[in-house]
Amino acid sequence: MAGRRIYAQLLVHYSASVPAKQTVFNFNSYIQLYIFNQQRLRADGILNPNLHKALLVIRHINKRYMRLNGLLLFCAFVFCTSFTFDTNSDRLCKDNEQIVFSFLLTKNHKVVSVCKDKQNRYLVYRFGTKDNIELVYPAQLDNSSLTKFKYYYVHRGGGIKNAGFGDVSLSFTNDNVTYKIYHDWRDEVPTNDIGIEVTINGRTTNLKGDLKTQIGALQDLDFEENEITNSAEDE
Repeated sequence: MAGRRIYAQLLVHYSASVPAKQTVFNFNSYIQLYIFNQQRLRADGILNPNLHKALLVIRHINKRYMRLNGLLLFCAFVFCTSFTFDTNSDRLCKDNEQIVFSFLLTKNHKVVSVCKDKQNRYLVYRFGTKDNIELVYPAQLDNSSLTKFKYYYVHRGGGIKNAGFGDVSLSFTNDNVTYKIYHDWRDEVPTNDIGIEVTINGRTTNLKGDLKTQIGALQDLDFEENEITNSAEDE
């Protein structure tokens, strides 16, 4: 209950301090900054260890909040526990997998799905439609799959006043073609973009995604630091 209570308090504080037209995703940056700061305090021995479970609950609730993407803030406030939605029927993840990040392209409505095995055994990218999956990467779905992707994530919370931003991407190269699935946002402008960049022989094409169809968040991979490495930390 402590996690839900803290989450509700953060939501009220955020709603009171940020204009209503701000994107839902900015709240996710706000929550992640809170979790990071609390974990840093805990690592320094300042935070009471009893709050560790509360932080895990906050993280879980926030992931669910992001996947509802588009519902009003008051719905998240009561946690929407009495509602169920069949929003995944057109996605390309299998029954033994969970959606990490998925959306439809704006032009041809083809589906992009980054999926992860529920037992954390592999990560896979699929593109196409339910009836015609055009690309699956990698072909071998095992622990080695995680090393075949490059993950990049940098962000700064704080909203407009702190020029908050986020750049997160997952990229790979297959048959000399580089694919970059991305989500970029800026609080100051503001902008919020998802899509795929496809680079062939040095020429890059940007295939934009429809934000209304987004499920999941690539930055969730940042919590899997034992499974996949954030290349931004090497810069």
